[in-house]
Amino acid sequence: MAALAHDLPWVPEISSHRGGALIWPENSPTAFRRSARLPVASIETDVHLSRDGRIVVHHDATLQRTTTGRGPVRAHSFKALRRRTLRRTRAERIPTLREVIALIRRSRRDLRLEIKTDGRKRRYPEIERKVAAELRRARFLKRTVVTSFDWTQLRLFRRHARPKGFVALVRDTWFKDVGLKGLVDALSHTPFAEASIPSAFVTHEMVKEAHAQGLKLGAYRVRNEADHLRVLNAQVTTFTTDRPDIAIRRRREMYGS
Repeated sequence: MAALAHDLPWVPEISSHRGGALIWPENSPTAFRRSARLPVASIETDVHLSRDGRIVVHHDATLQRTTTGRGPVRAHSFKALRRRTLRRTRAERIPTLREVIALIRRSRRDLRLEIKTDGRKRRYPEIERKVAAELRRARFLKRTVVTSFDWTQLRLFRRHARPKGFVALVRDTWFKDVGLKGLVDALSHTPFAEASIPSAFVTHEMVKEAHAQGLKLGAYRVRNEADHLRVLNAQVTTFTTDRPDIAIRRRREMYGS
């Protein structure tokens, strides 16, 4: 794939997805600790609530894929969740948001935080308020970008706090139906001016057009060499990647940084 002219006023920023999910056990303390040592802009992760309302860092709405537990996250107390071991680790447990912040605080890395819904796409009661309060308590609001596929969650969070930024995540099927014009139109009715779409859809022309329309356009689902070349050539603002090592190497080759 031939490199395009780098004619937009930024170099794409790298966010280590779930701490680098194809290098280390995803959303594990090891992943966050090691990602914090890399020259990435941010570390991406996800939050759910336990049955008793504690903020836990975990991607899926259920436990079985990445832990020794089973069933929905929201069906378990925090104490019960902590008894489960993360797969691909010796004895690491599901971390709390507070613990993740502590792991990356001394680095220069920001936090890219996705607020999740449960397995039935239901919002957790008060999750936006609780996450905002935890970030405020940790003095990490200005180092956190809040993301969600449920844009109402972004609006709810905004009532409680103003973090570094917000990103509206966009699903494949919806974007395939409406395209960039539909996305720009939909976000024009919100206070949000940044979106992230699946990397397979991204082109340089699309990113330029989005920028001209006042929309910052990023990408997610970046895993292999072809994905990285595509988003770097497209010159997206930020992309989340499961292989930050590839991203760092390719960006250095293409942009010298």
